[in-house]
Amino acid sequence: MAAAAMSDDAMGKALWDAAEAGNTGEVTRLLKAGAPVNWSNVYRQTPLMRAATFGHVESIQVLLDRGADLEAKDKRCQTSLGVAAYNGRAEAVAVLLDRGADLETKDKGGRTAFLLAAVDGSVEAVTMLLDHGADLEAKDNAGKSAIDLSKAEHFKALVPQILGTMRRDPPCYPALACKLLTVNPTLQRALSACPGGR
Repeated sequence: MAAAAMSDDAMGKALWDAAEAGNTGEVTRLLKAGAPVNWSNVYRQTPLMRAATFGHVESIQVLLDRGADLEAKDKRCQTSLGVAAYNGRAEAVAVLLDRGADLETKDKGGRTAFLLAAVDGSVEAVTMLLDHGADLEAKDNAGKSAIDLSKAEHFKALVPQILGTMRRDPPCYPALACKLLTVNPTLQRALSACPGGR
């Protein structure tokens, strides 16, 4: 007796699990078998979001090639770009940006992908987002900037990158530069280390 066909829900869940695991072969097989590419769980997280969360670039590309919604939002209103940025998955961030992800989409807290990347101090993700034109002065719903959101232990690594961007891309954001330098006077040395020097 032949096995019963999987329901759309079961196939969607299997696709979600394969995307989370980065099993690109299984992702491809399930999509060819008709799995719903934009299936989501109770948190409205899609397979693309799960692949982005863990930085599974090949799975991301396969899902996008098969029509995954780049701008789908989970219950926190985060997109695949937002979850990739928050988890410091710079390669995933690059792929999603290259495929047209909206750089300035905000989650429920008003955080853009740039602000989400700053929370965990991912220099690579922050760099990627800044290089694609992220708003350096973006603030969340509580009025907090990337510097405010960055955890103390990550702050020193982010400062040279952010200051370097401020110095090479007009306008120079003097208000943010002053804030950076007054948070900790020793950060003045970071400014000297930025591209172009002082």
